[in-house]
Amino acid sequence: MFDIGQRIKYLRNQNGFTQAQLAKKLNKSKSAICRYESGGKEPSLNTLIDISTLFNVSLDYLVGLEKKDVISIENLTPNQINILNTLLVEFRNMKSYQQVKLTGRQLDILNELISEFLS
Repeated sequence: MFDIGQRIKYLRNQNGFTQAQLAKKLNKSKSAICRYESGGKEPSLNTLIDISTLFNVSLDYLVGLEKKDVISIENLTPNQINILNTLLVEFRNMKSYQQVKLTGRQLDILNELISEFLS
């Protein structure tokens, strides 16, 4: 079974916070953070949202449904978001990670990406 407390502790340590510092940022007591991390108490949904926002991770990641970090697209244009989605689809469909030569389509996507983000 997944342990939310371990994930919170991991994120706290990765970001260099003590339990007291995290508690202050979340407007919680240090003992509440200790209980979350030890599994003595599960955080409320609002607290989970605050934690995910603070550490820039998804709720899925925080509760163990997803094992990957997320990248915020909040300040990107619709065209930039579309290019990134296309890039993800194209590179996820690669036959092998050992492939050294990019396809023409992949090169076109990368050129479009560079052009869009540099303009």
